[in-house]
Amino acid sequence: MGASKKLRLSKVTLENFRIFEHEESFDLAPITLLIGPNNSGKSSVLKAIRLFKQAAANNSLYGISNFNKIGLGSNFEDVQNEYSNNKFINLSFSFANYSFDFREISPMGARQTIKEGEELIIARSVITKKESIQIVDLEDKEIIFDLGVHYLAPVRGNVARELHTFEIQDPFTRILETFTKAHLSPENIDYLKKWFLDFGIADSIDIHAVGKYASAIELTKHGKTFNLAQMGSGTAQLLPMLMQTAIGKGDLILLEEPDNNLHPNYQALLADVFADAYHQFNTHFIVETHSEYLLRKLQVLVKRGTLNPSDVAIYYFKDGNNIDAAQRATKLTIDENGELNGKMNKGFMDEADSLTWELLRTNKPSKH
Repeated sequence: MGASKKLRLSKVTLENFRIFEHEESFDLAPITLLIGPNNSGKSSVLKAIRLFKQAAANNSLYGISNFNKIGLGSNFEDVQNEYSNNKFINLSFSFANYSFDFREISPMGARQTIKEGEELIIARSVITKKESIQIVDLEDKEIIFDLGVHYLAPVRGNVARELHTFEIQDPFTRILETFTKAHLSPENIDYLKKWFLDFGIADSIDIHAVGKYASAIELTKHGKTFNLAQMGSGTAQLLPMLMQTAIGKGDLILLEEPDNNLHPNYQALLADVFADAYHQFNTHFIVETHSEYLLRKLQVLVKRGTLNPSDVAIYYFKDGNNIDAAQRATKLTIDENGELNGKMNKGFMDEADSLTWELLRTNKPSKH
């Protein structure tokens, strides 16, 4: 067997996929932010990656068109762009100089090719696993594509006192089993303790079985113990993210609105969490967010030198109602001085300033 390479997802390309009528690519950084109005295409990038991971986990890359399991529905036409004349969906996933191209995706499957640059790879064997794809070419060179991808949805609604293993859609249930079985290193434990304290979550955490098919999470804070259900929704939002980050080294974590239910100070602190996990565990993040505070803190971290400009990629998505947009997202960068370079539409970074000026200009109605 030849030398082995292990590569991480570095680029995603979409065409005729949901809101993306034309081909559009997203180069990924250790910390990638997806920002912009609602219904503008941010979640489509996450869903495309989840499709690829799902196909590999099911040992069939040709299952890339199995949309229903990740909430895209069973109707193929609903996943296609409604304005496109193209009958097929095209997706591509790049790992450094290698790419998996899925062309002409239809309900029947897809035409799949694997390339190194522009050159086709003729594979002797392709073995798909839950966390990786292993390819051996005709020269016995082994290439391993890392698929340590984990998706965490925002926590909505109340958290149950007992988390049951059959409730697979619950964000805690999906990682509890892995977390309780993981052999955490002192480095992982110190990471959790630090962020539990910095976020004011707890001094310690206890996860224990309740009967055969359920678990309970109890948090001790200032000498008092509480069930997770008694804590605020912000704690329920943070806990699964911190647990997932602590148990996986070198993973890619997809986060949908992690700022949901968080105080502005804690939204900003998320940037420090991502930077810490990247430096300690080489964990990468793709974050769909509406938080100006998170973006501003990343600018601060780059200016401080905690992060390099190349460690952060930001994509601003245009209003989804603009059907004539040939390009749905604009890439923004942060330079070494912490300045944000690139153009975004009104209503994100400038909204607080706009409201302040409106407050100053508004005259108080006179009383008669």
